[in-house]
Parts: sequence; structure tokens; C-alpha cells
Amino acid sequence: MLSVNHLQARYGNFVALHDVTLHVNTGQIVGILGSNGAGKSTLMKVLSGAHPVSSGAIQFCGEDMTSINDFHFHARGLSIVPEGRRLFSSLTIEENILTGKRKAMSQVNWTLERIYDTFPILAKKRKCNPSMLSGGQQQLAALCRGLIANPKLLLCDELSLGLSPNVVNEIYDALALVKQSGTSMLLVEQNMGRLLNTVDYMYCLLEGRVSLQGKPSELSQNDIKSAYFGETAA
Repeated sequence: MLSVNHLQARYGNFVALHDVTLHVNTGQIVGILGSNGAGKSTLMKVLSGAHPVSSGAIQFCGEDMTSINDFHFHARGLSIVPEGRRLFSSLTIEENILTGKRKAMSQVNWTLERIYDTFPILAKKRKCNPSMLSGGQQQLAALCRGLIANPKLLLCDELSLGLSPNVVNEIYDALALVKQSGTSMLLVEQNMGRLLNTVDYMYCLLEGRVSLQGKPSELSQNDIKSAYFGETAA
């Protein structure tokens, strides 16, 4: 579904991503693991068309997307759950979710009714302002705003950021339901434990480079920690 080959991205003279290659297959949840400054946010900006590619190539469902802007990325079936949720404070939760609605690009049918059936708390809070919801409920609303577009691929950026461990558990329980629906996802996280228990395949970024990749079940904890921190794990 998604193929990123030898990707480089810059901010002026600073190279934020070096020769990054990764792939997402249909129906997979692929994880991007890395600490602050590893290049995760830049990768998400590039994949959503918000930051230019310096070199390399991006293909999505067989189409070259290397030079296409963010509007065209979304029109071709990509949707993003951004870091920090970014809900509109002047809209209700239901109105926020509906801002993501577009012509369906996948066979997975996420309607407002299905969202409320799957996540009843949002049905109860649908007429509320975002400020009246907990951080976890806001994150769930942001996730559903991405789902209602029925994208071919959902990009999720730091879903657990700033949330308590119990709330993170609730968000990842929601992701399990999304996975059961057949929605493909690229999940960017620095929460190592939660990501490794969720994804089918993972890439670890360190200083803008892929430092490790593979199925979590086939990678040792020492190798993962070493790739994450950039040093030999004890």
C-alpha cells in the first residue's frame, strides 16, 4: 500500500531524515518507534504532504506521491490523527468528527452511527465542547475524525502523548477495534511498550535513520532498546 524509498528530508542545511525506507501492506498496523528528535514528526509531515521531499520516492497504492501536496494526499485516501489532537474548540464533538468526513476511499465503512456504536462514550458526549472531555476522550474523538474519512491508510501521530497510563490503555483498546475493522494504520510512537504490543511490523528511527526493523516478536528487547537509545543496552 505505502512504499517509501531512500527518503531524505531537510530543514535548510539540516538533514532530518536520512535514506529512510519503509513499507506498509494492506491490513497491517506498522509502527514507527523513536525518542524525541528521532525524525518521527518530520516523517509524518512528509507522508501527509506538509513537508517537501529532498530526495527519494513515495508511492501510495502504486501511484507516485513524492511531489504531491497535502490536499492531494488526502484526496487519494490518506488520513491523519495529528499530534496534540487539534480539535476545534468552537465545535461540538460530533461536529469535530464530521469535519473529517469525505468520500470513502476504502471498503471499510466507518459511519457516524458505527463510530457511536463502537465508542459509546462519544455518543454520550457528542453535543459537548472538547474542553468538557478528558484528554483520552478528546484523543478518541480525533481518532474518529480520521476514521470517518474511511481512508485507505490512517496515520496516527503520538496518540499516547500527555495521557496517563490508564487512558493510554483505553486508546490502545480502541486501536484494537480499528484493527479488527481492517483499517490499515501507520502508528508513530515513543511509547515503546504499547507500540510493540500493537503493531505487526516496526521500524525504529534514531537521528533520522532507520536503526532497526522487523516483527516485534522476532526482535530482542536488547536490540530494540539499543536501536531506540543509540547505545548498547545493559
